[in-house]
Amino acid sequence: MRQLLGAWLNVPWADLRIAVLPEGKPYLPDHPDAAISWSRSEGLLLLVASAGGGPVGVDVERLRPVPAALDVLATVYPTLPAAAGPEAFLPAWTLLEAAVKATGRGLAHGAAEVSLALDAAERVSLLGIRGHGPSAWYGRTELLPARDGAPAAVAAVVCRGTFPPPLTVRPTGPGTTHADAGATAEALRSEIG
Repeated sequence: MRQLLGAWLNVPWADLRIAVLPEGKPYLPDHPDAAISWSRSEGLLLLVASAGGGPVGVDVERLRPVPAALDVLATVYPTLPAAAGPEAFLPAWTLLEAAVKATGRGLAHGAAEVSLALDAAERVSLLGIRGHGPSAWYGRTELLPARDGAPAAVAAVVCRGTFPPPLTVRPTGPGTTHADAGATAEALRSEIG
């Protein structure tokens, strides 16, 4: 992440300071206008950085069966729509996680502030986040097919002020090299401007 963020900010990655607020939200103390969020899931990394666009939150989860999925989701999101089926779990979970990461409140304290909706096709959408300023919140959830050695996944991004860009998730791990990280940073830079 330091390599990606350093390339985006044009700062040597070794000089980049990443700090964490008491609630767990990461930030860049030397770049107060930049907002960052990342998520990892079984060899996947989703990193979003925004310059001056307000807070962001992301989550990525490898597609897999989740036993008692709706029971799990209902424990942290008590207003789960009654129409929810098991296939709605990962999209709802990733969007909920991204929303609470954007606010910095985490699941334990922020889940009740998030309003999600399911349509008839069980697509999940973000209705809003209560108690975090007058600006509108926007969320995007995407199914990411398996490619480049990365498994299929569901990813979500939440931000305030503008609708989030399409998501790109890249494999991580021992095979990721500095050149790969530079290419990823260039793709990230072109996606977020």
